[in-house]
Amino acid sequence: MNIIKRNGLEEGFNSSKIIAAVSKANDTVPDDVKLTRHQMDVIADRVELRCQNMPDVPTIEEIQDFVEMGIMQCAAYEVAQHYMAYRYEHKKLRQLTNMDSNVLSLTENNNLGKCRQKEFSDKVAYDIAWRHLLPGFISEAQEDGLLYFHGACHFAESMICDSYIDLGKVFNKGCFISGNIQNPDNFVDACRVTAYVIVHAFDIQYGSLAFSIAPLAAFLRAQSNEAGKDSETLQKELSFGVRLLRDIINIETNEKGHKISTVINLNDADEENNRQNFIMMTEEFLNQEAADKQKNMSYIPNRYIYILTDDNNANGSNYWHLTETVMNITNIHPFIDLISEKQIANSQTHKGWFSQGRATINLVDVALSAGGDTKKFWDILDKRLTTCHLALKTWHDRLLGVSSNSSSIMWQNGGLDVLDCDKPIDNVLCDSSHSSLLLGIAGMNETCMVIRKEGCNGEKGMKFAVKIIKHINDRLEEWTISDNIGYKIAETYDCDTVTAFTEALKVRFGEVPGITDKGYITGGVRGAAANDDDVSEALARCKLIQEQIPVHSMYQLDSEVLCNGDNSNAIIKEIYDMGISVTFDNKADKCTDCGYEGRMNIVTDKKTGILGWICPECGNTDTNRMIIQRKRASFTEQGQTLSQCELAELRENDN
Repeated sequence: MNIIKRNGLEEGFNSSKIIAAVSKANDTVPDDVKLTRHQMDVIADRVELRCQNMPDVPTIEEIQDFVEMGIMQCAAYEVAQHYMAYRYEHKKLRQLTNMDSNVLSLTENNNLGKCRQKEFSDKVAYDIAWRHLLPGFISEAQEDGLLYFHGACHFAESMICDSYIDLGKVFNKGCFISGNIQNPDNFVDACRVTAYVIVHAFDIQYGSLAFSIAPLAAFLRAQSNEAGKDSETLQKELSFGVRLLRDIINIETNEKGHKISTVINLNDADEENNRQNFIMMTEEFLNQEAADKQKNMSYIPNRYIYILTDDNNANGSNYWHLTETVMNITNIHPFIDLISEKQIANSQTHKGWFSQGRATINLVDVALSAGGDTKKFWDILDKRLTTCHLALKTWHDRLLGVSSNSSSIMWQNGGLDVLDCDKPIDNVLCDSSHSSLLLGIAGMNETCMVIRKEGCNGEKGMKFAVKIIKHINDRLEEWTISDNIGYKIAETYDCDTVTAFTEALKVRFGEVPGITDKGYITGGVRGAAANDDDVSEALARCKLIQEQIPVHSMYQLDSEVLCNGDNSNAIIKEIYDMGISVTFDNKADKCTDCGYEGRMNIVTDKKTGILGWICPECGNTDTNRMIIQRKRASFTEQGQTLSQCELAELRENDN
């Protein structure tokens, strides 16, 4: 016999839990009015009998009502009173979160500062969302580690998640700045307006933002056609405009923690004259970024996405020289990701696209809950997907009724759409070609290990992974048709999610060899990192996955693969032909104690059992005297900020 938990999931009836709850109430009353163990057993048996006679599966609340009646039938009224008080207290605890102490701790220092103010407001918003706005089944499912509901601290503000803003439309429509509609008339002014748009985009979104620099090239071309403009003056204006825009992006990324991607796509610069200016501008962006990194190793470069097209994917193509520049910079400073234009077409993400929200399913929990049984796995997966569906729909419902006035730049001036003033964005939310709800997946490698006894790098594991993804995509298509809302699958790598899942799995299933005993679960679908010798094989596996997951899917390679002339050229061609996306990392660290430049090692502290960094040259373990950076989900992160889960995964991949 099953019962329905508060999160909507079913589990087997367990009479010992009834006895344990009654015992706690029983222990609080005087001895002369206590229930005997026999009476408590009788109460549990009566509750079980009543549940068996019910036409529907009983809920937790119904069972607790039966327990109360059972206690009173034994004339143990004081115990019943204490049991009701016990229920009430636990109900209050479920409504509360541990945010109270966290929020109050931030008020102990009267001078919060800007960073602390942001942390304070986020924690308060997070608390309000979980305590008052979000349905209980979401919080319970997240507490159990069944799913992760992203962006809860932005739920109250009705924010969207990720976006790909359309600068071209903003320039054509005009941008409302300081009370006036402004159309840029030169390159520097266009860079200033772009910076303004990026800053204000984060008024309505919390995830990653992408924009193409191609519309800026038109302003550079206009200036190059001006009479009397020499090349030196143009270069100065180009350099100043790019520096202005990059400085603003640096503030948003390095100081405010926002994730911004600068897109370099030749196809966005359609005319030949425009392309020449586009290439000149692109080289200025990349060279400035590389120079800043060279001067300061601790500097975190911005993320650039370089699109491989018909004109730049092979030696001899019209713009191969630009790709060579990208490869040379990436080999030293891997802040540029490569994406085939074929994958862009498959993903259906385009300028003006945005995601409404995201929830991630814990696939490892599904596999372990099924006990490795394939049939049970599919049954449990469908039940969990139903919970995720409802959670995602909650984000959509929250955004309904949001006015275009919430951000004139995004909703009225072309950033994401061109709507009238005071118009709700509802029609945009229900246009699946314009926006989507994202279902993230995490732990695919461990899931395949539980069910197929090998990870995603093995043939059986990869086949099962693809089967799971196709199954999920089928469900997403059903939801899209039934709800008239776009749903897409995406890989999830972020620290908060994999850490929460890892901890929950240990609580629910204990130490499972090779699964929960590693200290981490892998994000997304990836298996172990690829060695240089099997890059082609790794890219082939990547293609299988990215055909099914065209959004937020990125395969990581060591940038050393770009060192070997002909071989690196072949890799670029493979990435383009396969229609995939690849990110690079070179793990070039530095110890400021001894000057060693190379890879820092990850070791376990023998006293505390905590993972940390160590210099292999001098043994320095103080991360304040190290410069460490790693790619996490395509964005560069400081090694000192990585969680224990991330360090455990990095250590295994490095070995």
